[in-house]
Amino acid sequence: MSKPLYEESLLVRYRRQQLGDMPPHVYAIAEEAYQKLAEAELGSSRSQSILVSGESGAGKVPIMSLSLCECMYLYIYIYI
Repeated sequence: MSKPLYEESLLVRYRRQQLGDMPPHVYAIAEEAYQKLAEAELGSSRSQSILVSGESGAGKVPIMSLSLCECMYLYIYIYI
């Protein structure tokens, strides 16, 4: 039986890692996005964005949902 790609134990392994330190995964992108947003001072008046692109049916919506949920979790529970 294969492991799910989005389980909690995998998510925890990607926290506080630099992009490229671990194999490519949506959690690596979410961590990097959060770190870059935090460097730009979350809560400042500067607008920030995350761009997700890909072909139709490539999974952009679920990947963006996972990324945003992880960014919010990091902001609320980990880095404050």
